[in-house]
Amino acid sequence: GNLVRMAAALGESEMVDSLCAQVLEKDPSNMEALVRRGEIADQAGRYEDAVKYYNAALEKKPDQCNIWFNLGVIYFQKMQKLDDAEQAFSRAAELCPDDPNTMINLNVVLITNNKLDDAITHLNTFTIANPKDCVGWDLLSQALLRKGLKEQALAANKKFEECKQGQ
Repeated sequence: GNLVRMAAALGESEMVDSLCAQVLEKDPSNMEALVRRGEIADQAGRYEDAVKYYNAALEKKPDQCNIWFNLGVIYFQKMQKLDDAEQAFSRAAELCPDDPNTMINLNVVLITNNKLDDAITHLNTFTIANPKDCVGWDLLSQALLRKGLKEQALAANKKFEECKQGQ
């Protein structure tokens, strides 16, 4: 554990990966090693491996919203797997409903996947709870516009512009 943290602090990702592999040989359910290997695989562009390590970690502790979030980012941004990304961000949002990053990412995926009704429902709730989060208003106006609800989209866009000026 300490050696892994020291190597990580020094930026020695290959050493960390090797140490974590050794830890997992002895203790295949070591959460820290699984998550670190997932992070290293992600940074190295080995997305299938990252998904494998994150999923293994989630099998041990399925209530880790940060791991669900990381999985969502990989599925959406790196692998373009929208349904998997939606599932991961939805799970993260259930576990950490107060995390605005998770909610924003979930709604970007919903809009990208053309699930506009779901996005609008989520974003209406989100903007009420987070009126100073300008991105929420921007996404709401985009979703409403794509849905063909121009007047509502303009109202949301006005809130977005007011929000930006208030920052």
